[in-house]
Amino acid sequence: MLEDAIDSRRIDHLLTPSALQDKVVVVIGLGSGSFPAMQHLAMCGVSQWILFDKDVLDEVNLVKHPGMRKDLGKSKTVIGKEWILDRNPSAIVTNHDVDITTVEGEKLLGDAIGNSSIVLCGTDNQNTREIVSRICVMLEKACVFALIYRTGFGGDAYLYDPGIT
Repeated sequence: MLEDAIDSRRIDHLLTPSALQDKVVVVIGLGSGSFPAMQHLAMCGVSQWILFDKDVLDEVNLVKHPGMRKDLGKSKTVIGKEWILDRNPSAIVTNHDVDITTVEGEKLLGDAIGNSSIVLCGTDNQNTREIVSRICVMLEKACVFALIYRTGFGGDAYLYDPGIT
């Protein structure tokens, strides 16, 4: 029988997963960069999540995305939620399959960021990154921005840390 929480005994000497238990992570874009980041954070003890992505898993995504063929056509946020809950059944995961460039989507995003500990923005769309940046600056919330170039050669990552960067 599965435990309610993830067994962290193998990493307790490296970090303190219980310290991450009350942190809320907002992830915008569950593509080939931020989906694996989400997986690793979940394995380190993050158990409260708010996921945003308007896309479904397409066959073209399989070359870089951890999603499986059985997940084709399924919302990327649903795939992420299922993965997190499989790893940690006691996790709390809210998923939003919305376009954050809409009025409704931006409102949901603003509320989520307002309740977050940190934001991970992994979208490859400049407009959505600007919306996330504006909201994070306004609410003084830390955000890691990361993207992988469509060609697969390189990418960018940077941190917005209120008052510091």
